[in-house]
Amino acid sequence: MSPSKKRSMLTPFGVGKLLPAPPLPQSIPSSGDAQGSRTAEVYLACSRCRFPISAVPTTCPLCHLLITCPPLLHTAFAEYHALAPPCEALEPSENPADQTAKCSACHNTVARHLMRACTGCRTQRCESCCAFVTNVLRVCTGCVRAYIAPPF
Repeated sequence: MSPSKKRSMLTPFGVGKLLPAPPLPQSIPSSGDAQGSRTAEVYLACSRCRFPISAVPTTCPLCHLLITCPPLLHTAFAEYHALAPPCEALEPSENPADQTAKCSACHNTVARHLMRACTGCRTQRCESCCAFVTNVLRVCTGCVRAYIAPPF
């Protein structure tokens, strides 16, 4: 696929900006006190044309740019991509002292057969914490920690 065709498949979007509200002209009487106070000091605007918008997500009525916010971007990306590697059951141990393990998330001691390990970083979690990381966070905290602070 050519780069120009690939570029046309991308959807442009922007993040709403909070901009300071412009001062009122002196000829317009205000409904507030004698100083001419207003209800909002900032307004939400399109990041391309600065047209005022009321909420996100939306499409700018002036330049037709899709306006979104970072939490919505993360949710959409996490829903589309499985960022957390799958968890697998720990191998059973023959040693009686190794029949329990400590969850790296909730720090509870759990029976080894109820523990799961991340296939990416081998971090051990209990079943409920593994389900939380996989289904809610969608990002393995052990993998992120290994990526941000690699061992020396």
